[in-house]
Amino acid sequence: MCALILFSAFVTGCNSPKAVPLIDKDDITLNIGYLSEEAFEQRYANILQREYPKLRVNIIPMKELIRGEVTVQQWVKSHSVDLLYIPDHLFESFIDSGQIRQLDAYIDRDSYSLDDRVPEAIELTKLYGTGKIYGLPPTFTGRALAYNKDLFDQYNVSYPKDGMSWNELITLSQRFPQGLSITDRTPWDWVQDMGMTLNLQLYNKTSRTVTFNSPSWLKVWESAIEPLRNNKVWFDDINKNPFRTGERAMTIISSDQLRRLEEGQLGFKWDLVTMPVNPAQPDVTANLFADGFYAVTQTSSNPDDAWEVMRFLLSDRVAKWVYGDWYGFTTLADQLGINAEEKKHRAVFHRLRPVLPNYDVLPDSLRGLAIQTLDQLLAGSDPITESSLTDLQQKAEALLRSDKSSGKEK
Repeated sequence: MCALILFSAFVTGCNSPKAVPLIDKDDITLNIGYLSEEAFEQRYANILQREYPKLRVNIIPMKELIRGEVTVQQWVKSHSVDLLYIPDHLFESFIDSGQIRQLDAYIDRDSYSLDDRVPEAIELTKLYGTGKIYGLPPTFTGRALAYNKDLFDQYNVSYPKDGMSWNELITLSQRFPQGLSITDRTPWDWVQDMGMTLNLQLYNKTSRTVTFNSPSWLKVWESAIEPLRNNKVWFDDINKNPFRTGERAMTIISSDQLRRLEEGQLGFKWDLVTMPVNPAQPDVTANLFADGFYAVTQTSSNPDDAWEVMRFLLSDRVAKWVYGDWYGFTTLADQLGINAEEKKHRAVFHRLRPVLPNYDVLPDSLRGLAIQTLDQLLAGSDPITESSLTDLQQKAEALLRSDKSSGKEK
């Protein structure tokens, strides 16, 4: 009954005439939750004060929450905040605990159009809110596959294409002396990524069960072992990526690495395609992310003012102010790049529809076992067999039992 009353009051408030503009108000203080005051000033400088000279802004640091030292509920209880910039890994927790306001009614009341936003970024926030909007991201990030067109021409190999599977990419990598460079993953991370792309479950945090030895996971390991042994897939230093010097035929890049390629004056022609996908779901990717979401708290004493400041921080003026991709790509579609080539490159990062990662993080102890097993297999020459993963499975289950009996359940 209480929830119904609160919801009714919220809807009634948002159906009322538009709020008085913040510029016309005096004596307003807004508390904004952000990583730190220094980080906020580095990103926005004084643009907020210039837009709203009479507004007093307090930046409430969120470091302890972001580090996991307190829960969402604990942090909100001890901090009075109106507007939040919520990192993506905490966004779902804020929604599930009811700490932030649904924004759909505000959007409707003010006829705030989302048509100028990158559609996939809006779809991402709706995935978190099961169809509703609880926050809006000013930027998004992702990963893509870059390839050296000159090397592909030299070896008479067809260019990569959007929507390849991991197996197709591995096959391509074996057509070159040095096929694929990966700079943001370890070999085990890559094996795990391939499995996750296929929606394979590895660890269940609730039941504390692990699955290393399924037939599907065996196929993933088989796909990875040969190119790793034959040096067709390389794990390079991110600051010395040999792709940029023309040594590797392909490389997986993050959105922040794109600028380095564009400004690097490379001695060869290159292009981008999407990350590998699950052949059963060729139009979706788990490689599209938001750095963070702006959201209005349920406890805000100035929700309309918080909403107005949020809209300003999402505006094209601010997007131009912080332009440079340091915080990811802007979600404003017409601000994605300053020329046709840049726009073309950035379009690759949001070409596929987003899906939320659907897996629990593997505990460090089990991760260590997996890495050890992979290293042992790579040091040998025998093909990987079911018994190799059965041995890993048995060791992992024993470790989980040991951790539980000793109280080490992290």
